[in-house]
Amino acid sequence: FVENVPKNDELKSATMHKLGCLLAYKKRHAEALPLLTGALEKRKYLYDTKSKFLFESSWAVAATSHSLGNSATALKEYGSLLEKINKIDDLPVDSVVIHNSAGKLFFDDGKIEKAIKAFKEALKSSESSRNMSSSLKADIRLNLANSLSAKGDIVASLKMYDEVLAMDSIQGTKEYYLTLYNQSLTVLKDGDLEETKLLLGEIIASRSKSAKGFKGNAYITLGNIALSEGNTNDALQHFESALKIFSNDPEELASGTQAKKSM
Repeated sequence: FVENVPKNDELKSATMHKLGCLLAYKKRHAEALPLLTGALEKRKYLYDTKSKFLFESSWAVAATSHSLGNSATALKEYGSLLEKINKIDDLPVDSVVIHNSAGKLFFDDGKIEKAIKAFKEALKSSESSRNMSSSLKADIRLNLANSLSAKGDIVASLKMYDEVLAMDSIQGTKEYYLTLYNQSLTVLKDGDLEETKLLLGEIIASRSKSAKGFKGNAYITLGNIALSEGNTNDALQHFESALKIFSNDPEELASGTQAKKSM
């Protein structure tokens, strides 16, 4: 039993929020956003700034806007969430998820320092959590490694990539080969061509289905290295291998264009 019947606006905003969240969960983000935005606007008048209901609405709008590519709205709402995150008791959304998601948005928007700060906060919180999934922990570390690499902090980024690759939970997964590929690009940036070749060779030699989506790009990178070294025959073979992979995989046609341009 309830002691007080909720007001009509409270019920309406709660219903709009729940329906919007369900639509977003079903990947129907364009339908979800108007409902979530409407719920957020109503809750701004119903609750104070420290309300968990207002917080969860801001999170829903931020996440859905990000999924739709509306960076301006997403940045605004994530900024609000990060300002309030330590001021609200009983957070309705895990702070690790918020920091990691905000970091991804900052990274995509070119705000590398903000991204690094967000990922470090996410990593710190995740390490003290017993219930955090290993896949999320790996994702945070990979995001932080990518951000450190983008900043030019090669040593720190390579250390973080190694931590991800050593995690049992991602062995043989797409995340493993994505990490390996990104690490190879960072090593290449540092000028170590031989180590880069070894890392790319591991991707190409793998029989795992999870490595399939990275072999074409690995061949392209090897082709570019061969060209830089004046090995035109090796470069030709690498680019031909890349183009063969892309031609046989419709999902890789965009990357296939890159291979053609390189040739």
